[in-house]
This record gives sequence, structure tokens and C-alpha cells, in this order.
Amino acid sequence: MRLLELITRKKSAPSVDELQVALGDDEASIEQANAELARLRAARGEALLAGTDAQVQKIDADISIQAIRIERVTAARARAQDLLAEAEAREEAAERQRAYRAAKASVADAQRALAEYEPACRALLGVLRQLYDAEALIHAANQKLPEGATPIPSPEFTARGSAKGVSLSRDLELPAVAAGEWLWQPSGTDFQFSPPGTHAAATAKEMREA
Repeated sequence: MRLLELITRKKSAPSVDELQVALGDDEASIEQANAELARLRAARGEALLAGTDAQVQKIDADISIQAIRIERVTAARARAQDLLAEAEAREEAAERQRAYRAAKASVADAQRALAEYEPACRALLGVLRQLYDAEALIHAANQKLPEGATPIPSPEFTARGSAKGVSLSRDLELPAVAAGEWLWQPSGTDFQFSPPGTHAAATAKEMREA
């Protein structure tokens, strides 16, 4: 019996997969064992009426043997269920340890990435300033168009293929590493730029005049 061999194995504890497979395969064996016991009991009833004492005794012996087989299968399945619960707990604990070690190992990488964050953001600030300045000038000009002039389209939305959507210079926010400080923080249609080390935000006008 594969299940019995598995649960009595000494060299290593059975795994979750092994136990689940063995329990599934063993379903048929216990059904067959119960069916055989029912057949023997029916045969005993017939032997009591039409058979000899020796025949009845033989069937009684077969019933006893079959009952022991069923007890063994039932006990093996109960033990396998206990071992399955233990294996699941063991594998879950091992997975938690793996996840914890991976998380701890990621700290150093995250710290290195964080050190590169503000320099990378600063590389974008020139782009954001240029986008903002262009959009502000275009917006102001479109509000007071010269006679016969057509409105100037937004270069950002023209380049991105949409007249509506998220604006890079208006909707993108770049917080500084220090809490409460911002490298770039838009507010509605106005933009605020907070240099590192300060909490004050310059207005769009101040940005253009800087």
C-alpha cells in the first residue's frame, strides 16, 4: 500500500504533494475494501442457510481479515491527514522564512535606489519647467488671440496624441526624500516648486523669473 509505506517512511517526512497524491490514490482502495467486506457478509448469510460449518468459519476468517484491512486503511488515512497538516504547516513556515529573507535582502537595493531618486528627479525638472513655461505661454496667448490667428495647440497633448488626459507638468508630483518637502508639486492649474531643504513653494511666476 503506497499510503502506508509513505507514512511509515523513516528517511524523510512526506511532503504535501506526496501525501495529497497518496490520499487521492487511496480513495479507491478503501471503497474496494468496504465493498469486499459487504460481499463477504452477504456470503456468510447465505452460508448460514445453505453451507456447512466449515464454510461459515472460512467466511468468518475472511471477514476478520478484511475488517483488519479496513481498520489499517482507515488508520493510515487518519495518520496521513495528520502528517498532511504538519507538512502544510512546515511548508508554510519555510515559505514565510523565504519571503522574510527576500524582503530583508531587498532593503539594501531599495536604499541604493533611494539614493539615486533625487538626482534622477532633478534630471526631469528641466523638462517639467520647459513644459510648464510653454503651456503657460500658450494658454495666455490663446486667451487673447490676435485677430485672425488660430489657437495654438498644446505641444504636450499633441505629442502624446490626446487633447485630454494627465498632464506631465500639471499632474506629476515629485516628493523629496525628506518628509514634507517636494521637488515638484503641482496644485490645480498652478505649479509649485520646492527646492530641497525648504518647505516653501515658489509660484509659477517666481519659477519663470528665477
